[in-house]
Amino acid sequence: MTTNKPIKAYSVQVEEAGAIIFAASGIAARRIGAIELHTEFEDVQSCCRAPWADQYAEQGWVPVKAFLEQGWWCSCNSCGTTVSEDSEDYYGNPHDPVIEERGLYCSPACKEAEEARVAASKLRKEQRTQSALEKWPGIEVVWVSDHETDSRVHFKFPGSTGYASWRVGETTLHVDKGDIPAWEKFTGKEVSHVSQ
Repeated sequence: MTTNKPIKAYSVQVEEAGAIIFAASGIAARRIGAIELHTEFEDVQSCCRAPWADQYAEQGWVPVKAFLEQGWWCSCNSCGTTVSEDSEDYYGNPHDPVIEERGLYCSPACKEAEEARVAASKLRKEQRTQSALEKWPGIEVVWVSDHETDSRVHFKFPGSTGYASWRVGETTLHVDKGDIPAWEKFTGKEVSHVSQ
């Protein structure tokens, strides 16, 4: 008869990073922690019990607020600034973090800037998708760049095995050589240029 060992929290640390790992033993925590922290098992510097985090074992993750209360630091979701309970900004002012369950921002302004960046990115993708769909009704958009200057849209079209790549606003696009007959059938136009 086998009995399941209880899952407990372990603090796994490497050079300048750490994680709370939930596992049935220290050895298992060390192995999982090494993978999560992108290192080798033998490069883990410490693996010890963290009883304060046992209460989060069932959900499988620790809220950021609990990390801070235990003296850990976390990186801002937007700018990457290191934030702890007593950290300061560049000017020596205490951080005013916006703490969420699974992340934080170093300040309300940083959170607002990130939200604006995400909204602008989403709008660019929506506009680029719409441009492609208007130009070629019947395509299936599979990827859209959200970069400010790179406006590429990749899409499949009826009969294609690969995908076409188009920069919004350009008069040409890239179609895999093997898909040229399907493209010509889809658009009703003969391909005038094939790049090697």
